Amino acid sequence: MKSLSVLLVLFLTLSCGGNKNNEANVPTEQATVSILPTPTTNLAIPDNTLSQEYKILLIGNSHVASNNLAEIIKQLIKIGKPNSEVNVEKSEGFGYLSDKVNDGITLEKITSETWSHVILQAQKYSQSGSVLYPTTAAESWVSAVKNVNATPILFPEHPQQNNSEEARYVHNIHSSIAQKQQSCVAPVGLGWDKVLATLPDLTLHSADGNHAGYAGSYFTALIFYQVITNELADALPFMDTIPLSDSVQDQLGKIASQTLEQHQACDY
Repeated sequence: MKSLSVLLVLFLTLSCGGNKNNEANVPTEQATVSILPTPTTNLAIPDNTLSQEYKILLIGNSHVASNNLAEIIKQLIKIGKPNSEVNVEKSEGFGYLSDKVNDGITLEKITSETWSHVILQAQKYSQSGSVLYPTTAAESWVSAVKNVNATPILFPEHPQQNNSEEARYVHNIHSSIAQKQQSCVAPVGLGWDKVLATLPDLTLHSADGNHAGYAGSYFTALIFYQVITNELADALPFMDTIPLSDSVQDQLGKIASQTLEQHQACDY
């Protein structure tokens, strides 16, 4: 992959955003992101589904760290594509995508190694819907990923427990990013809605009602497995290394594939 010299400049005016208890007092964040040496372009999404070496980078916060999501994705690809080499890593650091512009870590990680796919989580959004945060940083990360010929995959988070509106709201934010800067959008939250409706007795959330429990992370990994490889999640065999029953694994695989049939992730 070609090397890239990229400079991201971010000017932020922030209050105490991200705390749903204070959102009514949070002003809209002002941001400008530039990519140098050339202006931001809107390249087509690189299609690396048939790669013989899947080298995947997860960028985000605690939602990509929960239950070692990277390892679950790796296990699924290894069983589904046994002849492929697989490496899945989580980038260092937490915070939002806008925070990572100047962290001195994320950009170097993207540009210094050869990735087939980069998953981008942690677009800032208002849990109450009362604050509209800009998406310019996310758009620039997508552009940077495409410039090194990796496939960008936006990761709209799953909904919080008992919040039936959040998945669609968050998915729409990420779809708007992809309209401005072409990217795959993994329908994670929309799939969670289907699981919650179909398997109401299955616990997807952790005790805090915000992060994923193991079953939730496994389902999220199924979505990414199919997006990354273009192989059906519902065709995966039972895995005894996954602490979920054969029946649950089968049902979650079916729902993942149904979700992606209804909500195409990548427009190659």
